[in-house]
Amino acid sequence: MNYENDTDMEVNDIIQVKNKYYINLAKILSEIYFHQEAQKDWLKTSCSYKTIQIKQYGFINTIKFKTFYILYEKLNEEYSMLMSKLNEPGCCEIVKKVEKINNCLKEKDLYHNDLGNPENIFVKDDEIVIIDFGEARANNSGE
Repeated sequence: MNYENDTDMEVNDIIQVKNKYYINLAKILSEIYFHQEAQKDWLKTSCSYKTIQIKQYGFINTIKFKTFYILYEKLNEEYSMLMSKLNEPGCCEIVKKVEKINNCLKEKDLYHNDLGNPENIFVKDDEIVIIDFGEARANNSGE
C-alpha cells in the first residue's frame, strides 16, 4: 500500500486494529452464545453429553488494547482428555459415542465443527464432556 503521508498510514493502522478488535469480539460472543445453547438441559439430555459452566467473561483493558476472555469452571480431575484414551481398550466405543453426540447436535441445528479435536472432549466412565464452542454454528456452513 502506498500512503500519501504518515497520517494516512496511522488512520489505516487504526482501522486494521479496530477491524481485528471487532472480529475478535464477534468470535468470543459467538463462542459464548453457542456454549450457552449447548448448556440447555433438554439438549444435553437428548444428545447424552455434558458441558462445563462459563463462570465469567469480559475484557481486560491494557494500555494499548482490550483482551477478551472466557473463564470456565474447573473440570473435575476425574475426567480425562479423550487424547489420553485413544490407545486404550474401549476408545472405539467412546469415539462412536462422540459421533452420535455430534450427529444429534447437528439434528438440533448446533454444529460444533471441532469435535475432531480430541482436546475438546473429556471422558469419565460413560460420561462425555464437550468444550470449546468457538467454531460452532447454527448451520453446516462450517463443515
